[in-house]
Amino acid sequence: MSTTTTLRSVAQTATTADVDPAARLAEYRARVDLVRRSYRRRACHNGIAANGLSLLLGAAGAAVGLSPLVGSDVRFTAGLGVAVILLEGIARVMKPALHATRARRVARRLDREFRLYDAQREDYRCGNAKGDAAFVVAVERILAQADAAEEHDESGASNEPATPRKAA
Repeated sequence: MSTTTTLRSVAQTATTADVDPAARLAEYRARVDLVRRSYRRRACHNGIAANGLSLLLGAAGAAVGLSPLVGSDVRFTAGLGVAVILLEGIARVMKPALHATRARRVARRLDREFRLYDAQREDYRCGNAKGDAAFVVAVERILAQADAAEEHDESGASNEPATPRKAA
C-alpha cells in the first residue's frame, strides 16, 4: 500500500471543521513524520547497499586483473569474472543508488515543508484553515510524486535515455 493512501484518510479529516482541526492536523503531522523518518532510513540503507556493492564490484574486478600475477588457477580467475558479472547485474536490477537518491530527495522535501509550515512561510501565512490545507496538499503532492517514481521503476521503464546525449 502506498504512503499516500495511508495518509489520505487523515488528510481529509484534518481539513474538515466538524472535528477538532488542531488534533487532526497533529495526528497527520505525526504520521507524515513517521513517513519522513522511514524515507531517511530507506535512503541510509540503500546508500550503504550501493556503496557495499560498489566496493565488492571494484574488489572483484581488481582481483580478476591481479589473478594471473599471483599464479592462480584459471578456474579461480573465471569464478572472479562470473562474480563481477553477477555483481554488476545485481547493481543494475536492484538500483540501490537510485533508490537512495530518491528517498533522500523525498525526505529533504518533506523536511522543507515542515520547516516552512512551522515558520508560517510562503503559502502557510493564510491563517489556520488555509495554511493547514496548503500543508496537507504540499505533503500529498510530494508523496504522490514519490509513489509515481516507484511505480515507474516497477513497471520496468528505463531511467536511462534511449539515445546518448550530445555535448552542447
